[in-house]
Amino acid sequence: MAEAGIPIHDIEPGSIAAGVGLKPGYRLLEVNHIQPEDILEYKEAILGEKVVLKYQDEAGRIKEVTIQKDPYSELGIIFESSLFSGIKRCRNNCTFCFVRQLPKGMRRTLYVKDDDFRLSFLEGSFITLTNLTEADYDRIIQSRLSPLYISVHTFNPELRQKLMGNPRAGKIKEQLSRLAAGGIQFHLQLVLIPGVNDGPELERSLEEVEKLGEACLSLGVVPVGLTAHRKSLPEVRLYTPEAAGEVLDTVHRWQARLFRNRGERVVHAADEFYWIANHPIPPEEVYEGYPQLENGIGLTRLFWNTFEAKLTNPGFSEKFLLVTGVSGAKVLQPLVLSLPRRLQNRLRLVTAENSVFGPTVTVTGLLTGADVAKTLETWRRLGYDNDWTVLVPNVIFNNQGLTLDDWTLDDLSQRTGYRFIVLDSTGADLAKLWSQKRRVRFKRCIHE
Repeated sequence: MAEAGIPIHDIEPGSIAAGVGLKPGYRLLEVNHIQPEDILEYKEAILGEKVVLKYQDEAGRIKEVTIQKDPYSELGIIFESSLFSGIKRCRNNCTFCFVRQLPKGMRRTLYVKDDDFRLSFLEGSFITLTNLTEADYDRIIQSRLSPLYISVHTFNPELRQKLMGNPRAGKIKEQLSRLAAGGIQFHLQLVLIPGVNDGPELERSLEEVEKLGEACLSLGVVPVGLTAHRKSLPEVRLYTPEAAGEVLDTVHRWQARLFRNRGERVVHAADEFYWIANHPIPPEEVYEGYPQLENGIGLTRLFWNTFEAKLTNPGFSEKFLLVTGVSGAKVLQPLVLSLPRRLQNRLRLVTAENSVFGPTVTVTGLLTGADVAKTLETWRRLGYDNDWTVLVPNVIFNNQGLTLDDWTLDDLSQRTGYRFIVLDSTGADLAKLWSQKRRVRFKRCIHE
């Protein structure tokens, strides 16, 4: 931190912190005489009936206040980040690292390679365990930071070292066993590369997962993601339908075996494998509560089922352009075709290709504002003017409302001239929008 203390981003109105005079812009120096390094240490420090806060106001004056409260009450201080002492960086040099495949000119934070166990616990970010210290292990186990999300890729020590470009990567079995012995559970992922860590290596990995027992809550199997920006990086092939089908055959066989032995399937393949192999998406019960939605596992089934449950009495008079990525179009097309013909005539599915990352990147969440604008410009030339309202998914925006190339919703509207409505990614908003009796609040942007 350039300055002492933790900057206070905001204060909840009517909170304890507001009552003792803390304000946004102040800097928190100590909590009960310790300097917390992250939100976890902060929350531990404020437990109890008495809390002593030391802080610095905007004039630079150091002050101290003693608070009497209910032991489990929050203070109402809002921080901009959950990590106060910086992010633990990734020390690996993976051949398939997505950050290394980013083009120049994107938002600076996108180039940060984090590998922080705290974010794994707090936000579900996948970590590799290669940068953990003894103190880190002690804290994870003593503070019960469980579950964690861990990238394994392979249990073969030599292959994992090669894939991750790190000599410390070969101890993954010992590391997971240590966490399991300490009462820590985890969700694992294997990013598969054709001909490298699938086939016999995938079988070996699944055998090791079985040995971990209930410490492993789930295992996600996902295909490697490649962009058009791989200059000077090793050559990596994409999955063919045949190879993707072989992966699914292995996954399904192990799902049956694990279900027989422990009553859970545990291992799940990413939706992308099903699309590549042209295999049907499994029913909801196969996903066992969707433990790895953020990894693209089960999103399609959840979207379809939520849409079906929320769609009542289909009917709308507006005209919509529904924007999505190449993969998203596969999800949405069956829903569009399920509508009455009279409604299909007022609806167009608009597939935006990724011009920044390249055609091999098909997920909707990696579309940029420029991609959306370029696609809509083409549709305008085809005669789809301002009478049409554009529907865009919220996954193209981050928590600050920015696309990957820092466009806001208002930027999109002003640059294209269209009216926009932002929909959630569960299918609920879309179903309610297409129902005659609908009550739902959308984030709108109207540019006249």
